[in-house]
Amino acid sequence: ITSDKEFFEKLSQEQTRKFFETAKNYFAENYGETNVAYASVHLDESTPHMHLGIVPMRNGKLSSKVMFNREELKHIQEDLPKY
Repeated sequence: ITSDKEFFEKLSQEQTRKFFETAKNYFAENYGETNVAYASVHLDESTPHMHLGIVPMRNGKLSSKVMFNREELKHIQEDLPKY
């Protein structure tokens, strides 16, 4: 999860932290807090970014094809910036 370098250059450290926290909260809220396995922010490269690991469990079963199909990925791309 990231944005372009210019976006982050305009943010303070606190705003950058909030950006990634908000993104993590989006996935926790929409796909389940327990399904978010990890969130790791990397600030040591030219553009800050976050690796987010989600275990796509639904009703006790792995369901990546159901949770993250083409339509759902499109929805995330449109919905996450508004969150």
